[in-house]
Amino acid sequence: MKKLTFWQRVKSPTPKFFKKLINISLSVAAGAGAALMAEPIGKAVITDFTYTLFPWVEVLCKNLVVIGIVAAAIAKTTVDYKPTENTNKDV
Repeated sequence: MKKLTFWQRVKSPTPKFFKKLINISLSVAAGAGAALMAEPIGKAVITDFTYTLFPWVEVLCKNLVVIGIVAAAIAKTTVDYKPTENTNKDV
């Protein structure tokens, strides 16, 4: 196996399991980010908006956003090393 640069790893094929992991982690990050954005957007649009997050929920959502993005980035850099056939014909 040869050593790959970062950009070669990102451009190379990703294994099937890690593709699923990327989708799940980005979905978790998007959901947590949407929960964080509900309070400030709701207060700006609706004057009688009384929805507030508990402090522990806010911390949890912030952590889930970071964890989801980092997990997706790490999963994207995994490489699918399939054995390649030797195309050189020594006859």
